[in-house]
Amino acid sequence: MAQMIPSHISTNSPKAEREIFMKLKDDPNTEDWIVLHSLDIAIHVSQVQGEIDFVIIIPGGGILVAELKGGLYISYEEGTWKMRSNIMKDPFKQVNDAKHSLKDFLDKNMPVSSSIPVGSIVIFPYAEIPDESIEWQPWQCIDKNRYERSSLVSLLKGSIDKTREHLGEKGRVPFGNDDPSPELCQRLASVLRPNFEYYESPKTRIKRLTEEIKQYTNEQLYALDMMSANDRVLFRGPAGTGKTLLAIEAARRAAASEKKVLIACYNRALKLWLDDQLRDYSDHITCNNIHSLMLSLPGVNVPEGKTIGDIWGEIIPEQAIEALMDARDPDAFTYDEIVLDEAQDIIINPLYLDFLDLSLRNGLTRGIWRFFGDFERQMIYGKTEQDVADILSQRSVPFSNCGVSINCRNTPRIAQVTKTLGGLESGYSKILRPDEGVEPGFHFYKDMEDQAKTLVDVLEKLKEEDYPTHSIVILSRRSDESCSASMLESPEWRNVVKPLRELKENEGHVCYCSIHAFKGLEKPVVIVTDLDEIDTPESQSLCYIAATRAVHRLEMLIHESQRQRVEKMLKTT
Repeated sequence: MAQMIPSHISTNSPKAEREIFMKLKDDPNTEDWIVLHSLDIAIHVSQVQGEIDFVIIIPGGGILVAELKGGLYISYEEGTWKMRSNIMKDPFKQVNDAKHSLKDFLDKNMPVSSSIPVGSIVIFPYAEIPDESIEWQPWQCIDKNRYERSSLVSLLKGSIDKTREHLGEKGRVPFGNDDPSPELCQRLASVLRPNFEYYESPKTRIKRLTEEIKQYTNEQLYALDMMSANDRVLFRGPAGTGKTLLAIEAARRAAASEKKVLIACYNRALKLWLDDQLRDYSDHITCNNIHSLMLSLPGVNVPEGKTIGDIWGEIIPEQAIEALMDARDPDAFTYDEIVLDEAQDIIINPLYLDFLDLSLRNGLTRGIWRFFGDFERQMIYGKTEQDVADILSQRSVPFSNCGVSINCRNTPRIAQVTKTLGGLESGYSKILRPDEGVEPGFHFYKDMEDQAKTLVDVLEKLKEEDYPTHSIVILSRRSDESCSASMLESPEWRNVVKPLRELKENEGHVCYCSIHAFKGLEKPVVIVTDLDEIDTPESQSLCYIAATRAVHRLEMLIHESQRQRVEKMLKTT
């Protein structure tokens, strides 16, 4: 794999550039190659300033200056180049001028480079260009036919070999058989694109990541488009595949059709975030978590002296169902379309389904609904994906399935940890985020006191790296009252670390809550605590849910007794 500088390409770059970039980056035959993408030329032989699409430095070969023309309709008639009907610069003259500008710069700043062959090539990945012309050599052009028949790397290697042969015949460059060496290639790269300390503040990085994830999620909207003709759809996919944002978009689209829409979830924290995202649609969209929705009905009250399980699992749903059946104006509590996020926590309870059935115009069987859920690892009550399908089928509810499996939230390293420690079987079909080189952190504690100290150390390190406090969440398998975040002795952090339930806005605070309470949400930095075990089905599920909340940084605090298991699991990935 080639060393790419920079290491990743923006999603806003043209499709052809991204395609060439990834081919060069991922091909195993580009080992020791160095590729500079989008190199600016401050001193150009024919322009005020220029740019080279790709500078490819090949050990034992030389330097290839590559110009990319990604248009579908390119023509050359009577000496004029056109893209569709628009005149464009002669790409061969363009790349030749860029080559000479590059060579002039190297001659002045790195005299030893005079022995290195420098060639040029124009790549037309989508257009057919004649092989023969008096104006360019055959090896200086890769058109659609050659690009599709052969590997890009072999074509580039052939081009630099022909360049060496041509320059050797002309006696223009006194190079040796092995020039340039890998060491010289590194020096070339450092001269052309010198390394310097570039500090991207966490605040700036978080803003960039937020926009990046929005862009990646937009690419997933095809799932909604594909299923738009179906009235009832179960969207299935692992965490990080953009289901929540797809649910928001589904609600928006329904509201745009003047429908009365309910978007519901299980957790209060997720409800608050959804409410904020859909604030502008409040005339058509009701946003609520399932329990608050039930409590909003007349006559529904929380009884005293009952267990939490009985209250929310049976008593409140039964009261809500009775309230809907007895309502004088049923339309006031009936919706044209229902969207569920984190549906796996709702539809497994038959009473919740009865409640939704009465809340939806034409019911679950003939009404319009969109349910989004993760039925592999977030089924915290022991149900399986097949169980969910059976639940709906037993009610004679016809529906369509749509799988989403492209991860648009997590970096590849976080996604790998998620799959390993979370016991994810199916995994992701693709991970859109680039690898930013940030490794997840693993910290082992002996007891609760030691864990509290370790947690402070992690927070101090994040503070030194200038992460905003509001970008951090601490998640635990324990309740707010018994988790390690509630036991911090440091006066400084005791005033900064607060329970999520107490914060309306967590600007200036690190929030903490249970893993369950944070389902469906995300943060740039996630610290997972109180991991006393990691290999039971329940602990794997919790690890999976917690780790997939992390957008950029993941830190995990695990009991010392689990160290060998964790290290063994990570070694096998």
